[in-house]
Amino acid sequence: MYYSFTTLSTVGFGDVRPYGDNERLFTVIILVAGVSIFSVFLGDLGTLIEKYNELHADLEQGDQLDGFLHMLIHFNEETPINLEFVERIRSLFAYRWENDKNLGIETDQDRSIVAQLPTEAQDRVYRDFLFKDFI
Repeated sequence: MYYSFTTLSTVGFGDVRPYGDNERLFTVIILVAGVSIFSVFLGDLGTLIEKYNELHADLEQGDQLDGFLHMLIHFNEETPINLEFVERIRSLFAYRWENDKNLGIETDQDRSIVAQLPTEAQDRVYRDFLFKDFI
């Protein structure tokens, strides 16, 4: 534990060391403060990365769609796809991503969680949340 605190606080390993009680107390305070500050910055960095990934989730779906369209071009012997057709596909997926309530329970884990709910609760999830606009 001493070495991890010493490394994170960049105090050093003994080339300059405290001799008196006051010096030792000061060193301990610096060690704890250094580790605490490092932990706060690391936590903030993790939160920042998480927020970035949330903001760019829709962009990733768009990138996947672009990859699919490029694959179509590749397997169509490099013949370009009609731009109107591409725009229709993009608008379809944009509409789906915006309005498809089934995306709320898209994964097997989501379906498993809903399946564990009592029947009445499942009905309410579908009726009051997912398909409120249709029912």
